[in-house]
Amino acid sequence: MRDDHVARIRKQSRQPQSGDSPLEVVSRVFRLCAYLEGQVGAAFATVGLSRTEADLLGALHRSPEPAVPPSRLATQLVCSTGTMTNRLDRLERAGFLRRSDDPNDRRGVLIALTPKGRAAIAAARAARERVEPSLVPGLTLAERRQLANLLRRVLAEVERVPASNLTASYLSTRKKRRRHTIAGNI
Repeated sequence: MRDDHVARIRKQSRQPQSGDSPLEVVSRVFRLCAYLEGQVGAAFATVGLSRTEADLLGALHRSPEPAVPPSRLATQLVCSTGTMTNRLDRLERAGFLRRSDDPNDRRGVLIALTPKGRAAIAAARAARERVEPSLVPGLTLAERRQLANLLRRVLAEVERVPASNLTASYLSTRKKRRRHTIAGNI
């Protein structure tokens, strides 16, 4: 088996490569995420969408309800409501979705796909399908299934903490770090 970046770094720092360290797994997952982000992002870019925009349109497309509140989308996509508002603004300006008043909550709004949005998500899915064969190279079908099951097990444990708590904790940490960086404390 060839060495990857993580293995080379561990060799350089004279650390064992047993796979026992959670950091070995996490480092590889982060690097794989960066690779996947690039591949899938490039595919979506061919149809004029970012990955996060395609994720949002996909969430709307999969929804059993024709229109959903933005807070549900933010929770589902693990982002802040402020980030969600910015994404919704861009996609609404592009004509991919529309906002309407929530008839059950006079302060609320609902988000729905437009026909142009349905066409965009169909094009995005087709673009993603073209790159899918290259997303998990070097694994047999049985190995892909095994990896999918292992990742499912890990994520099921991670997701036992509500996503809103994870997001709030992460964003709080980022804000503190940013304040310290701006103040020159880091």
